[in-house]
Amino acid sequence: MQKKLRLFYADDEPDIREIATFALQLSGFEVTACDDGLALLALLEKDLPDVVLLDVMMPGLDGLQTFKKIRSNTNWEKVPCLFLTARPQGMQTSVLLCDEAVGIIEKPFDPMTLGDQVARELEKIEASRIK
Repeated sequence: MQKKLRLFYADDEPDIREIATFALQLSGFEVTACDDGLALLALLEKDLPDVVLLDVMMPGLDGLQTFKKIRSNTNWEKVPCLFLTARPQGMQTSVLLCDEAVGIIEKPFDPMTLGDQVARELEKIEASRIK
């Protein structure tokens, strides 16, 4: 049996967080969800997941700020990060990609394909690491 990939997920919208968590669990991920960037950083202090999924727009420490803190910590800098955003176009997308984000998943997402989208982005990471 294949090991479940561990995913930490931060999103301030409870309904979205619940749907995404359920969809990812059905796809075989072990999900630990929280409601903001600070809570996610606290999770990283205790353990490292296989991947982090961040909502871009959250109050307090938003997804991009959380991502920058992850990348600035030598213990966390290699953890793959994905973003969920309702506004993937324009400058926000280029900023995220320039900051070496793994990928961007657009909201609203399809719960039936969310796990596959995350898995595809992780495959891209592995392929880029092999090169």
